[in-house]
Parts: sequence; structure tokens; C-alpha cells
Amino acid sequence: VYKRQMSAALPRHVPAGFLMTDNPVQSEFHVIEAAPDGHIKFIGTSRAFVAPKLDFEKIRTKLTGTSTASARLYLGTLPVESATVKEKPLSLPWLPLIGSRINLRYVVDPVSAKPSR
Repeated sequence: VYKRQMSAALPRHVPAGFLMTDNPVQSEFHVIEAAPDGHIKFIGTSRAFVAPKLDFEKIRTKLTGTSTASARLYLGTLPVESATVKEKPLSLPWLPLIGSRINLRYVVDPVSAKPSR
């Protein structure tokens, strides 16, 4: 419960022009005082990755019905290091004709991410 509450508070601290990525939120907490009536005090931290904000609806619109090769080219024009196109359940030469069937995920590679100070 506490980790979920701390994670829910993170979006309020994201700078303008950025968004939280789809990376899992890392949280930890320690109980510092527990009262017999059930009240507790705790201290904790939560960490998440943020990245420049992208317009996902615009991206979906551009990708809808295009070939996978065109999709890769377009994704390469975005301010991201790399983009991958995965098709499920089977690979077709074009993307869905309905934008809502295109799922976009924005993930930071923790190994290559540089911590900010």
C-alpha cells in the first residue's frame, strides 16, 4: 500500500515537458514509529525515469496503416535513442489500420541512463 501511494505521488514531481516512462517505479520505505492504535510513521523514497514528452496520439496517427519499414523510419526521427517495432500475434508487412491497436511504450535503458544531479 505504501509503495503504491509513494508511486502515485511521483507524477506531481515530473518537470514540465517531461513524462514518466514505462519503466517500473523503484520504491523502498522503513517504518520509524508504530503506535499501538495502528498509526505508523515511515520514511521512504521512490524513483522513476523521466524523458522528454512525446505526443503518443500523433505518433499512433502517423503509424496507423503504414508499413513496418516506414514505421521504423518515422520512429527514427523522434528524439529517442532507439525504437523497436514488435508485432503480435503474427508479423505482417503493415501496422494495424486502427490506431487504438498500436501500443506504444516509452522505456529508458537503466544501464545506459545517466543519473541527474
